Amino acid sequence: MDSTNTVSMPKVSVLILTYNHERYIAQAVESALSQKTSFPIEIVIGEDCSTDHTRDILLEFERSHPETIRLLLHAQNIGPQANYAAAFAACRGEYIAILEGDDYWTNTKKLQKQVDALDTHPEWSMCFHITRRVYEDGSREPELYPLDWTKEEATIDDMLKGNFLNTCSQVFRNRLFGPLPSWFLQITPADWATNLLNADRGLIGCVPEVMADYRIHSQGIWAGKGRAFQLQEILKMLSHLDHHFEGKYREQIDEYRINLVNNLVGEVEFLNNQLSHVLAIPTIVSPTSEVVLGESHIDCSETSTNIEIPLSKNRSSITEGVRKIMRPIEDKVRHARNFVSKNTLGN
Repeated sequence: MDSTNTVSMPKVSVLILTYNHERYIAQAVESALSQKTSFPIEIVIGEDCSTDHTRDILLEFERSHPETIRLLLHAQNIGPQANYAAAFAACRGEYIAILEGDDYWTNTKKLQKQVDALDTHPEWSMCFHITRRVYEDGSREPELYPLDWTKEEATIDDMLKGNFLNTCSQVFRNRLFGPLPSWFLQITPADWATNLLNADRGLIGCVPEVMADYRIHSQGIWAGKGRAFQLQEILKMLSHLDHHFEGKYREQIDEYRINLVNNLVGEVEFLNNQLSHVLAIPTIVSPTSEVVLGESHIDCSETSTNIEIPLSKNRSSITEGVRKIMRPIEDKVRHARNFVSKNTLGN
């Protein structure tokens, strides 16, 4: 179901994607509604049949702001890729600004600043700004991303080295590359793929201000996934893009693949060395949960293994403690080897 509104020609379409975001969605929508602009905007929200109260919250917002908010309420869960594609196709503005339902904007002039920059620079296909990454579990202090960015402009070559911007920071020209390609529904890093499709058509500008918070939490579509999943999806996306661009950027794509595999091999070698170290060096166990291996120290007090071996334990208990340390290392080595062998440099 697609609700309608009275904004006939919005300058900007704010595209919000959400699923089970009842704790966050109100802050996201309010940050979009609070934008102070000299032009009309619409807020297109793709709600993917949440199982919590996300939809109820959005329906209340729509009742309060029918002239601005358009809800795309799916009758069943269609997945993040299809939800993105449906919302993308519904956007009518000259520009599109993406905001995921668990992020929020922190500057009420964000859209005005970015639209002014794009209007001034017709050679830019899109622009972004600095964001603050917030770790919901408090495991790390908030950090700026990208850190120490100094360029006013970037190119597709920069974007092919890695996605250096968060989704909530980007504004891009609508329909610059036409409709989303059919393979888009088969990939997960939709934001990076969109950035590359745009960057093929023009430069990427930067507005050097912090204007949004990007949440990192365990339920995130991307950040909440394991690294193996992320790497596999990146390789799949790059293969689709290589074919889409008919080899135009194959050299840069192959360079990324090679660097990726080299990094994985380096991690495997490091873990193998650690494992060999554990096997070769006599074990001394401290009274705490820290296992001392020669000159190396493995502190297990804050890891998932949570090993605690008192000195009073006999040698068999000590050996079992070392084995507990070795098992996750062995698993990581095995998984990395399998990943490298399955993901070759071919397309």
